[in-house]
Amino acid sequence: MRRILDFAALFVTILVLLGIMIWLRDVDSPTATFANPESVAATGFIMLAAFSMGEFFRLLGAPALLGYIAAGVLFGPNLTPMVFGPETDALFSQNVIENLALINVLTIGVIGTLGGGELKIAELKENLSTILVSFFLVFVIVFAATFGAVLIIADHFPSLLPFLEGRSRMDIYAAAMLFGVFAAAMSPAVTLAIIQENKASGKLSSLTLGTVIIADLTLVGLVLISIQFCNILLSPEGFTTAALLSKVPAIAAEFGYGLLVGVGTGIAFVIYLRFVKKEVLFFTVALIFFASYISTELHGETLLAFLTAGFLVQNFSKQGHTLIHTLETISMPVFVIYFMTQAATLDLLTVADYVWFTVIVFLLRAVAFFIGSRLAVDLLGGDETVRRNLWFGYFSLAGVDLVLAAMVGNAIQPWGPDFQAVIMAQVVLHITIGPPLFKFGLDRAGETEGSRKQTAEEAEAFENIPIADTSELEESFPSHRFEDPELAERVDELRTILVDLHSDFIAEPLRAKQAALDASLREASEELAEALDALHVVLTSDQYTTPQKRAEAVIDVHVDYLGAIADNVQTWEQINPEIVHHDRIQELVEAVRGREEFTSVYRVPHEEFLLRPDDEDPAT
Repeated sequence: MRRILDFAALFVTILVLLGIMIWLRDVDSPTATFANPESVAATGFIMLAAFSMGEFFRLLGAPALLGYIAAGVLFGPNLTPMVFGPETDALFSQNVIENLALINVLTIGVIGTLGGGELKIAELKENLSTILVSFFLVFVIVFAATFGAVLIIADHFPSLLPFLEGRSRMDIYAAAMLFGVFAAAMSPAVTLAIIQENKASGKLSSLTLGTVIIADLTLVGLVLISIQFCNILLSPEGFTTAALLSKVPAIAAEFGYGLLVGVGTGIAFVIYLRFVKKEVLFFTVALIFFASYISTELHGETLLAFLTAGFLVQNFSKQGHTLIHTLETISMPVFVIYFMTQAATLDLLTVADYVWFTVIVFLLRAVAFFIGSRLAVDLLGGDETVRRNLWFGYFSLAGVDLVLAAMVGNAIQPWGPDFQAVIMAQVVLHITIGPPLFKFGLDRAGETEGSRKQTAEEAEAFENIPIADTSELEESFPSHRFEDPELAERVDELRTILVDLHSDFIAEPLRAKQAALDASLREASEELAEALDALHVVLTSDQYTTPQKRAEAVIDVHVDYLGAIADNVQTWEQINPEIVHHDRIQELVEAVRGREEFTSVYRVPHEEFLLRPDDEDPAT
């Protein structure tokens, strides 16, 4: 009943908001600007309607992100003319979308800084090889498969890519290369949004985010190189190594300036959070816009700049926890507006024009992600849970891909705009399917808040099961009861096997988890002792002339302590309350199964109870 009431409340909320917007649209007003009533109301409508749609989808068991996207499509400027005619104005007009362009800047800053803050040196040392090998294998497989598929389609099924029909081989090779590069694209924005929304934490979340960030940075570099390569390839002079090398300095400068801006931004964050610590949210937003402006003026890679800033603050200062907490407070409204505006700009007719090619690329990506991620984990000996679920986090595409596709559309003529339209169709499909797939993988791995709660409830229910008296079972099994020597020997062998399996699957993992927890608690205890000593000095020292200065010093000690134990807190938060994960139990069962063949024959004496009839057994 409660669930029905929640659905009804959200539905009524959306209808009321929709009615207000229709009424405002019919009221005569000057041309929409960010300050006029229609535009201001539309901005409020964007946040409330998208948030309500997100909660509606969450009640259905889907990611709230899909609700934000659905709201953008439903109320955006592309669907409205298709449904109600070209003369009907959309509630969420193109003019309002343009007025919200600064949200895109803020979103890149929030995503980049949060993403960099999630990359901790200790975890990178443990996961870097898996991240790099996984992405390398995925890229090689998906690039080769997509490149070959485009060549086959251009030659034998030209109707799927009509803009390549009749083109030269160089044009087809150039398009195939660009499609291959974009097929390896992934979205840090969507990945981080799903992790934040579901409060996910664990090895799978860390590995996926790290791989996606590496993929996104690689995509930017490869697209810039590919554009220059294609222009040289299609030029009258043809391809030369000298012409390609002449373009490398500009691309290197873009990444170099991005790193430089990132280092400066990170230092600014550390200094402000260490010595000022007032109006942190306002300063963070202002610094994001300022750093974005500097990076744009220098033609630096903006996302790389913020990734660098977040990484430096998290790993080389004690202010990482404060910065991440500040960004998390604004991440939800920023993501709501960003994904709704991104969805509103998608051309739905393009999806219909290139639907079959989009599906082919989706399937090729799925195969590449599945094979590449599993091969990487197999080669490096990773966890089985990660092996089974890592590939689910690679599907999402988003706004960065549209921006890069627009660069191709402007730089490659005459088929560049058609290529851009195909990428837009791929984004529409992947931004719809990708988030649920990633959430599904996180749920299977037990890393979302919901799955952790479910695991805790199952563990609590398990603890309430009455345990039978096992004292008789603890007695040794007399060997003389087996007249068949082969059976006696086989029982001893099976006992040894089961003891070893118990050690490998249950005892040793529990000991390792306990050791890590003990080490973390010892470290936190030492940090607490140091903080108490520092607090004692502050409270007893005569160097503080006013109560306000002494209070500020106490706050400094508190903030330093929180920063010092931030890694420990994250370790505690990531501890799975389940004593033994169900995946490990399944692996244990699989390991036990087949240890004894059903066709084995042993000679045993008949026990009396076997000859006694059982009234409840239909066979007797």
